Amino acid sequence: MGENPEIMDNWYIRKQSAALFERERDMPSTIRKGSTGPDVEKCQVLLNKHGYITSVDGSFGSGTETSVKEFQSANSLTADGIVGSGTWAALEEIEKAEPTNFSEVAKLFPQMFPQVYKLSGAQCPSNPPGVSLKRIGMETTNCVLFTSWLLSAAMPVTFTKDQWSLWMVSTTDTQVPGYGPRVIMEWGAGSPQPSEGPWLVQWFTDSGGHSIIVLDEDLATGKVLTLEANDSINGAGWNQIGPLRDVVNPGPNWADKVTQTWSNRVYSKRAVHIVSLDITGVQEWLESGE
Repeated sequence: MGENPEIMDNWYIRKQSAALFERERDMPSTIRKGSTGPDVEKCQVLLNKHGYITSVDGSFGSGTETSVKEFQSANSLTADGIVGSGTWAALEEIEKAEPTNFSEVAKLFPQMFPQVYKLSGAQCPSNPPGVSLKRIGMETTNCVLFTSWLLSAAMPVTFTKDQWSLWMVSTTDTQVPGYGPRVIMEWGAGSPQPSEGPWLVQWFTDSGGHSIIVLDEDLATGKVLTLEANDSINGAGWNQIGPLRDVVNPGPNWADKVTQTWSNRVYSKRAVHIVSLDITGVQEWLESGE
């Protein structure tokens, strides 16, 4: 995301994501049910990228074993649940999925106008894929519900129960990694090396936290354009520009309308978690003014 040394020096995600997702390039060890540690985490991340959803917790339990066996069967490997050299090789042969075009996000905007954004018993137009909001009992507008709904509705993904709990967590513990950005990684829908946007950002402070999408940045000024919602925003809006009912597209000159920057908007927070999203076409959409 640019070459600003102040930004990179404050890039908290480097410490958080590196421990979770960056592994040595050497062949990992053989793992099986009962194994724990970084190699198990790597296996779980790769399983999720292949579509075999499992929790990424570094513990090789029954759920991971089942996912491994299913993956092995689908790839003509011995389905014994043991991840050796052959299974590792197959796991690491990932055909990168086509990124989501921002048009898939933008076409959801009409559903986020305030008159339809707040529903009885929920605060987004529909349940995020895999989640029942009525069963959960969500009642008030909530930033993490907004980002989770928008991205899961635009991308070909479905929440598991554990992933939903990760995205919705609120804590001041700076050592607990992931949350929404971690779920994005489990989906294989983002990168822990956030050099290019758009980005999902989640942070926590002593007074709470917030979840936003940073859609674009202005390299010359460090200004950022964010898409977010909360009980203080009447529906969903572009921060410092206005809710979607007033400004559906901020346009290519959005930086002339905002004062927020990476430094004052994000890096002043205590615990920041960021991933870049596999979403393309943002600049084309801004240029179009549609």
